[in-house]
Amino acid sequence: LTLTNSAITGNTATGKTFINDPDPNSYIAGNGGGIEVRDSLGVDATITLTNVTISGNSAVAPDASVTSKGGGVYFGLPQGGGIFSDMVAPDIELDNTLIADNTAPTNPDCKGDIGSTGSNFVEAETGCITVAGDLVGQLPFLDPLKLNAPGSTPTQLIRNASPAREN
Repeated sequence: LTLTNSAITGNTATGKTFINDPDPNSYIAGNGGGIEVRDSLGVDATITLTNVTISGNSAVAPDASVTSKGGGVYFGLPQGGGIFSDMVAPDIELDNTLIADNTAPTNPDCKGDIGSTGSNFVEAETGCITVAGDLVGQLPFLDPLKLNAPGSTPTQLIRNASPAREN
């Protein structure tokens, strides 16, 4: 999958508790509100994101009593509000991509082995693999998603004061 000049925004991954399961800890986690990549089927997937904004996504637990971490039955908290990957190799490659303003109890912007070309903006670096040249740990100063002239598709403008303008 290759995404170019796109936005992934306003999505929520909510887990599910199995009501009829005798184990109260059986659930499917809510991870990767924007993108979730799993290697559970042994499928070799490659995702390339170029000039993509991933913001306003969230990963949440199915209810307040569940602490979850990933699809299947895991223990921990929902992670990767923007991107979640459980791939062994970095089969997600970021190029000139902005990941910010996502939410999850841990690792709000991304979690997993995610490759970088070094020209990305990641607000919350925890859980992300970044390299020299990535701008991390700063506020993005994004406008809300809306129709911005002259375009015909809703976008999030980067404000003039944003450090993302320089990356």
